[in-house]
Amino acid sequence: MKHLHPKAVILFTIQTFIYPVKLVILMIIPAFVLLINAEVFGRTEGSVWLVALGYILLYLAIFIIGSYIYARLAYRLYKYELRDDVFYKERGIIWKRYTVIPYERIQNIDIHRGIFDRMLGLSQLQIQTAGMSMPTFNSNMVSEAALPGLSIIEAEQLRDNLIARAKNKNLQSPGL
Repeated sequence: MKHLHPKAVILFTIQTFIYPVKLVILMIIPAFVLLINAEVFGRTEGSVWLVALGYILLYLAIFIIGSYIYARLAYRLYKYELRDDVFYKERGIIWKRYTVIPYERIQNIDIHRGIFDRMLGLSQLQIQTAGMSMPTFNSNMVSEAALPGLSIIEAEQLRDNLIARAKNKNLQSPGL
């Protein structure tokens, strides 16, 4: 079983940190704490804002550390393998997900490099299969299997290897 590139930890940390819902929650909690604190203890205006800033910095530090711990665990538990007849992937911290794709079902393999991927020198391999890939609201295809956090060279080699295996399996299977 192979792991992703070690820089995937940084990528996972960034992706966890910038997830909008979590950031909204991160900012709402200190606001409620500030209001309760001001109401209960009758703080003056200046000290209320100082306390609020302290809470925001505390929650931000906890959130960054939590994001990093999550990213380390996600990296450690994200594995993939090219087996004889299938591509195999497993991931997940609490809920494990196992993906098995027979090579003959592979239709297309894309390499995506978002802004954070490019900054870290990483790529994301997306494997699209017959009948499983679907367009999203912005016309991007959602693939059945994606491998984030691969080095550029590894992503290109893996793509070429998977395409060769898929062609080989399709040539071996009987025609309809």
